[in-house]
Amino acid sequence: GIAGFFAIGAYTSALFTLPLPTGVQAHYVQQAIGLDLPVILGVLAAAVVCGIVAFLVGFPTLRLREDYLAIATIGIAETIRLVF
Repeated sequence: GIAGFFAIGAYTSALFTLPLPTGVQAHYVQQAIGLDLPVILGVLAAAVVCGIVAFLVGFPTLRLREDYLAIATIGIAETIRLVF
């Protein structure tokens, strides 16, 4: 559950704070990673992204009843574990 959001936040923070890549292929990679922002902006971006993901996951999930909520929570946790 909560460890999945830690993973999303850590991944987001790393993408925002990595230095810009150098080399021949850097032009293509530069659009996906390496924004080279200060750490505090990376932490804030991670908090915003985690909040958005939590809202998108929580809004439909919290409308479920008891057992279905538990099953959905386990399914979401496993999905995050496999992706990250």
